Amino acid sequence: MDLANGSPKPPTTPRTVVLVHGIWDSSRIFLLMARFLKMHGFAALAPDLTPSNGDLSLEQLAAQVAAYVETYIPAGEQVDLVGFSMGGLVSRYYVQRLGGIERVRRLITLSHSAPGNSVGAYIPQSRQPSDASAERLPCGLK
Repeated sequence: MDLANGSPKPPTTPRTVVLVHGIWDSSRIFLLMARFLKMHGFAALAPDLTPSNGDLSLEQLAAQVAAYVETYIPAGEQVDLVGFSMGGLVSRYYVQRLGGIERVRRLITLSHSAPGNSVGAYIPQSRQPSDASAERLPCGLK
C-alpha cells in the first residue's frame, strides 16, 4: 500500500522504497516514515506480512515480499528495501535466497536480530534461517 496516499499503486517518483515491518506489526508502523520519504521525493510502499505473529518461516514471509515487489513494482525497476526488526531478516532472506538481488538497489535493516546477539535468542530455532543471515551480501548490492 502507498502509505502516504492510501493507494496500492506506487506514485511516479525517481525512487521507490519498500518498507518491511517486524513481528506483531503491520505496514502502519511506517506511516510517519512514509510521509517523510514522500516529502523528500520518494515513493514509500509497504506490504502487510500475514500473519506477522511468528507462525510462518522467514522463507514464507520473504515470498510475500517477493510477490509484493513483482505485483507493485514495474519490471526492471529496482527499489530500496528497508526492513525493521524481523522485517530485516525477511528482507535479507528475500535478497539472498529468492532473487531479490535483481530488484533491490539498497538493503537497509533497522534493529534486526541476527545470530550472536541477545535478541536472536528469543526467536525460535525453527524460525531462524539456517545460514542466510550469516552470509555476506552478494557483490553489487550497495
